[in-house]
Amino acid sequence: MARSVSTRAPIVAAAFADAEGALAAVRDLRARGMPSSRLDVLSPVPIPGADEALGPHPRTPVYAAALIAGLTGGIGAFALQDWVASVANPWIVGGRPMHSPLAWVPITFETLILSAALGAVAAFLAVTRLPEPWHPVLEIPGIGEASRDRFVVQVHGEMSPEQLAAVRDRLLALGALWIRGDAP
Repeated sequence: MARSVSTRAPIVAAAFADAEGALAAVRDLRARGMPSSRLDVLSPVPIPGADEALGPHPRTPVYAAALIAGLTGGIGAFALQDWVASVANPWIVGGRPMHSPLAWVPITFETLILSAALGAVAAFLAVTRLPEPWHPVLEIPGIGEASRDRFVVQVHGEMSPEQLAAVRDRLLALGALWIRGDAP
């Protein structure tokens, strides 16, 4: 999962020739105290072990939004059916009691699932800030190589000039082919 990057924070991108070099750089930066939320790897193919090297993903509110939306939709559908059958239009049909919740299970279930799905999609779009036609990483010259034949380690977040220089020097020492994009 791609992590969100602030549009005002500096981004340093370092290209490596192979996946092992990129993972070694991520592990080295993490060992030196770089938080996992400030690192990302762009690659043309999935890299086994990248998730472990990057560390835990930040918690996302998508699950909670789906749960809340689903429960709201399900309870709302059940309450609407109960109100219509017993208060707004109380007909006795076929000897059925006014409150017959078993008859309302299919619509309640379908509404619950639909509401949960819509809530999850809305939360996903909000968390990822999609659609996002422009991203600051796209301004880095050569970043398109990450989709062809390079493995790019991306470091983002507020850093002092000394920290930027230290990150650049460390990435060069780890075998980066090029390093670009050290300004917002």
